[in-house]
Amino acid sequence: MLRAGYGQHDKYVKSNTAMSDKFCRVVDLKTIPEEGCKVVYFQQKEVAIFRHAGEVYAVDNLCPHRQSPLSAGEVCEGILSCPWHGARFELATGHGLPGAHQADIGSYPVRVVDQSVELSACAD
Repeated sequence: MLRAGYGQHDKYVKSNTAMSDKFCRVVDLKTIPEEGCKVVYFQQKEVAIFRHAGEVYAVDNLCPHRQSPLSAGEVCEGILSCPWHGARFELATGHGLPGAHQADIGSYPVRVVDQSVELSACAD
């Protein structure tokens, strides 16, 4: 189980920074702990970038229920849980799982190029 470290924020990343094929470099991979999380500001939103099970995922950082920081949540077997009210989301897609606070969150296509994490300019 991953317990994300809330409070690791990077400064705003403008969407035209290091743009390549509609992807934008947002952070160095080495700054995100294995089984950890880092929050960046991308396209005027907080985006939580998670490393989990050898993969990198990016989702909106705020829970749609009460705007709690999802970066402070836990990830277990690819499921991200909100730390405040327990809403659950598929980390890979942002799809909300059935429960009292079911709603989807934005997810971003991610790629790693030369140890840099890049996000797509368009959220899913």
